[in-house]
Amino acid sequence: MALTADIALNPTTYGGANVSKTYSLLGYSSLSEATRRVAATATTTPETLAIKHREIKVKDCMTDQHLVRLDTQLTDPVKGQCQLSARLILEVPKGTTVVTSQMILDIVGRLIGLEQTAGILDKLLNSEA
Repeated sequence: MALTADIALNPTTYGGANVSKTYSLLGYSSLSEATRRVAATATTTPETLAIKHREIKVKDCMTDQHLVRLDTQLTDPVKGQCQLSARLILEVPKGTTVVTSQMILDIVGRLIGLEQTAGILDKLLNSEA
């Protein structure tokens, strides 16, 4: 089952501005890849949401990889065209009985929790590990 054609996102719960943006479906590259764009953005500097799925091999295990990616194209007066991006990639081993939906929710929640911890984002952007 496909996601809805339009997806509205508001980052206020996670520290972002209280501004909803709706990403409207542009089309499918394949049955497992779709791109959406904020219609209010110029085609020269779009804000896009890409969702892709593929099967990969990690070590000896076949894995389903799920990618969600947000991109914002910008025009900097000094640097010219540049892009700000954020990605979430889930890699779930196929055919295993040990990975549960709860485990997937937990690992994604911990990742979001890390980014939301006071000062962590600043430290990450400062290249601290």
